[in-house]
Amino acid sequence: MNAIGIANMFGVVIPWGWIVLGATISFVGIMWWRIRELTSKSTPSLQIYDAPYYEEREIHNTAKPYQVFGKPVFAFVKFCNKPKIKVPEANAKGVIAEIAFYDNNGNERLSLKPDTVRFSDSAQPPYRDRSSPKHLYHEIEFNANGYPHELTIAMKYEEDESCYGFSDSSYSFPDWRKIDYKLDGRELYVKVNLSGENTSGEWWFNLCNKGINNSIELNVIPAPNFDKVASRI
Repeated sequence: MNAIGIANMFGVVIPWGWIVLGATISFVGIMWWRIRELTSKSTPSLQIYDAPYYEEREIHNTAKPYQVFGKPVFAFVKFCNKPKIKVPEANAKGVIAEIAFYDNNGNERLSLKPDTVRFSDSAQPPYRDRSSPKHLYHEIEFNANGYPHELTIAMKYEEDESCYGFSDSSYSFPDWRKIDYKLDGRELYVKVNLSGENTSGEWWFNLCNKGINNSIELNVIPAPNFDKVASRI
């Protein structure tokens, strides 16, 4: 070692300036890689919270809360945000949902847009503050804590042959049976898209309608190949 630099194994003297520069570049590179790794882990990660489920719920007259209109079965799925690192930067903000229903041939039967799709977190339309911006009832913040948010997919009365898509618009119709949302058939495919600030995701489900005197069932599936689906019918 001398004042000029350090001699390597070949006896060549490497100047101190080059050594410092090399060490600085290595340090910056390591720090950049580490920051990049942490950044990738601190982004939102939307996912299904647990298995979809269906549940019978009472429909009440908003003018007479104790008057029950009916007891349809609803199909729900819960989503959550589980990033690798739970920091505020990993919160998924302004998340909206879009739901589309398809038949076995891949034909779209119904599309529920973000301004009508409802998360159960939001107040039901009859109880909302009409002075509030509408989008506030359709955008959800998924905090980076894994807390689930319930999304309503479909509805069926056991005495009916068909089931119905469900959204905020359903509340304007008797017994919440919106005729434009009527879905015939025993098997349907459902695509759910979630999108928000710095996040998006797509999930597929099979919606099984068991007909009169039965309910509906919702199951997670891979994205369907409709050519194969149609060929097995």
